[in-house]
Amino acid sequence: KGKMKRFLNVMLCLGIMTVSASVARRPNFIVILVDDLDETQDSSGELAMPATKRLLRDRGVTFTNHFVTTPICCPSRVSLLRGQLGHNTNFTDVLGPHGGYAKFRALDLDREWLPTWLQKAGYKTLYTGKFIVDYTIRNYDPPPSGWTVFDALVHPFIFEYYSPAFSLNGGQPRMYPG
Repeated sequence: KGKMKRFLNVMLCLGIMTVSASVARRPNFIVILVDDLDETQDSSGELAMPATKRLLRDRGVTFTNHFVTTPICCPSRVSLLRGQLGHNTNFTDVLGPHGGYAKFRALDLDREWLPTWLQKAGYKTLYTGKFIVDYTIRNYDPPPSGWTVFDALVHPFIFEYYSPAFSLNGGQPRMYPG
């Protein structure tokens, strides 16, 4: 009986150490958010994004059913990053008065959202690429909170695919010709 009790105590301690060890090794993950991928624009055709398909799709999973809360880029980003629908955030369009970076800041939508939650859990966070269409050369500073590194495209260069401009952590936008 004593040996069994000691054995169970050892197993319990090993179980606790295993749980502790697995908690210490949090997984890294990447969220990729893209716009305007649909059959009408042939974004899934053979010529579209060959490197992305080779590096991601061909090594992962392809989903055939897609659902989105608001089928517009900026409200969809806000919904994903806040975990709320557009009617809860009051951010429902690309530009003002119902969207845009000024409205995003006015509503304080970067106060409680995915990057701040991840940082509270000990993660480093990075955002790069298109954020909100109205994040511009006039309002890039301060950047939204919660990101360890925030390197976003700034308007009017968001759609200049061969000469984009990015603002790193709210710094002066830098162009990348070619």
